[in-house]
Amino acid sequence: MTPPDPPGKTALMVSAEVVKYLTALGTGAIVFSVGLLSDKLFLPTPAKWFLFISWFVLAVSVLAGLIAGMRIPIQLSEENYNLEDKFLKYPGLIEQIAFFLGIVFLGIALTFILAEHGRDHSSNKTDTQQVKPSPTQPRQPTK
Repeated sequence: MTPPDPPGKTALMVSAEVVKYLTALGTGAIVFSVGLLSDKLFLPTPAKWFLFISWFVLAVSVLAGLIAGMRIPIQLSEENYNLEDKFLKYPGLIEQIAFFLGIVFLGIALTFILAEHGRDHSSNKTDTQQVKPSPTQPRQPTK
């Protein structure tokens, strides 16, 4: 019968999963937001700035996640299950905080884009309300 893993090892393995998931989500958010730069979508200036800031912060999150993720196998090989290890703790904190801020900035940029898009549709709606009669339809008699 094999002895159970120490609780610190289990905690370290769970932290490795959190680092992996946040790194994947940060990368996915960057890829998603790059798709917003199509020619079909107008980006107002504030949205561009928030989009670029979110890219920078999300990139910091991904890099910090990679650094934290590289530390975990080293700790496992040394049987050092200390979650307060400075080479794991601080990159992990930076990853989490930067991910949160990056998603907030991305949300603000999307709000600007949607507000501008809604403004365009509302101005188009007033233009289309004044429909001209079709040349193939007979004119209605006026009273």
